[in-house]
Amino acid sequence: MNHYTFLHSADLHLGGAGASVVLPRSIRTRLRQGSWEAFARLVHICRDKNIDFLFLAGDVFDHDRIRMTDLKAMASTLASLERTRVFIAPGNHDPMEGRLSYGAVDWPENVIIFSRETWTEVEINDWLSIWGFGWKNNSLDGDRVSFDVDMNLLKTNVLLVHGDLESADSPYFPLKNHRDFLERFDYAALGHIHKPSAQTGKWIYSGAPLASSFKDRGPRGYVKGHIQKGGVFHEFEALDHIRFEEGEVTLSPDDGWEEVREGILSARMGDKTICRIRLKGVMDPDLDVEHIHRSLEGDFYHLEILDETIPDYDVERLYKENQDNIIGLFLRSMLQEDLDDPVQRMALFYGLEALLQERSL
Repeated sequence: MNHYTFLHSADLHLGGAGASVVLPRSIRTRLRQGSWEAFARLVHICRDKNIDFLFLAGDVFDHDRIRMTDLKAMASTLASLERTRVFIAPGNHDPMEGRLSYGAVDWPENVIIFSRETWTEVEINDWLSIWGFGWKNNSLDGDRVSFDVDMNLLKTNVLLVHGDLESADSPYFPLKNHRDFLERFDYAALGHIHKPSAQTGKWIYSGAPLASSFKDRGPRGYVKGHIQKGGVFHEFEALDHIRFEEGEVTLSPDDGWEEVREGILSARMGDKTICRIRLKGVMDPDLDVEHIHRSLEGDFYHLEILDETIPDYDVERLYKENQDNIIGLFLRSMLQEDLDDPVQRMALFYGLEALLQERSL
């Protein structure tokens, strides 16, 4: 063959997705189920589209949370891919010597696991090689890894590895100082960073296919592409799963019920959005945030509202009560300003908030 198709994914965290996030139990359970649904979706796409290679760049599962029945289910599911060869490069959450890991079950012949902390080559044919590297334990210092590898640079070379390209001091296999090594490959299928990103045109983090915390904001999915002699072409494809989003709504004293609701609803990104909204600015003290929250629960998969506003103070009353102290001095100065100006009005309220909080200490 002179052309191959592939899917690239990583960081599914089967068995552990959503385990550490502070959310209702029902949502955490849904996130765990969602990671398995994402895995099933990848397998379905491979089968439906007759994909040649499925690249899984580590943290496929969490070794301390996965069960034996789960590993057997994974192996059975991957065995159903009659046309697709599956390549797995274990990472820090699914290392070869984890509590429960790849060695615990028998894998079908179409699954290749890079089980050693060395750069291992699998020759596909005379023009294509797939390389990989597997973690032994859950931490890996790049200084103990040799990057002196004998490669045929006339071939098309694809690499699978789980590591950190963003920090030279990372305990999770820092690759930042080894870019010259990565440059030798036509495509590096990377895992570890949950946000999809292209470090260069050839070094690609697929990101996690499913968001599992507020650190995982934005769309999630996988990379699809094709390999031919001398080149690899790829693009990101989003999956329609749960999304985490955060937003801010800045209020003024004149904003009422509808303005607050519309501001919160503007952060909604479909029916599967877990959303955290921070309310900022100055809010009418008669508005009931809990009531607004309850009225919006049906519009979000899950909604958190953090009220960080300051109240719309009764300035005249406060001035009368504090004429002989620093609060009165501040108010006397601010009342000489144009309080119809939104900037001056916000300065008044934030200054009052700071002074009143200091007095209460």
